[in-house]
Amino acid sequence: MTSEEALCRLADKPSDPQALESLYTNHRTVIEAAIKKWFGRNTLVPHATRYVLGRIAVRTPAFAPQRQTLEAFVAELANEESKRLHEEIEQRIADFRSGVAKLPQS
Repeated sequence: MTSEEALCRLADKPSDPQALESLYTNHRTVIEAAIKKWFGRNTLVPHATRYVLGRIAVRTPAFAPQRQTLEAFVAELANEESKRLHEEIEQRIADFRSGVAKLPQS
């Protein structure tokens, strides 16, 4: 499946597994580069990859081919979503350490 076909399918159904796989396969390099930039190489990378890919899928309707290439669009979203996730994790850690957030009671 081409990236364009995957994008069209994801615009209709962001959870389409074949379209997600195709988009990831076709743009693995830029997606992994963004995740590596924000997370390095640690145990969060597989989780971050799934999260970022899911967020890209939800945002596919925003693609405007007259403004940028599909590769640039995916790279931009991968970076934005990786940064957003990294900042959210950092904030939760800071909140926990400061006592603002507490672990759930069992």
